[in-house]
Amino acid sequence: DDEAGENYVGSPKMQEIQRRLRSYRVDFDHPVFAEVPAAQSLCRSLLAVEPQSRPSAAEALRHPFLAPASATSSKKLRGWLP
Repeated sequence: DDEAGENYVGSPKMQEIQRRLRSYRVDFDHPVFAEVPAAQSLCRSLLAVEPQSRPSAAEALRHPFLAPASATSSKKLRGWLP
């Protein structure tokens, strides 16, 4: 619904998108999160509204869901992916 050139930092369109994102709530009650709570934890942290609340790339890679010890969790999640 936006035109080329409308999505630059600070543009009215980007401000509108940011307002919509701040009010959107992700449904973390999906069954995959019940089976793989580490996935829920990682997704919640990555989707934090405030940038300073999100993990860095290095921190995200150290998250238990992505760590080698969570291979079992990753296998469970594959069953939910197309």
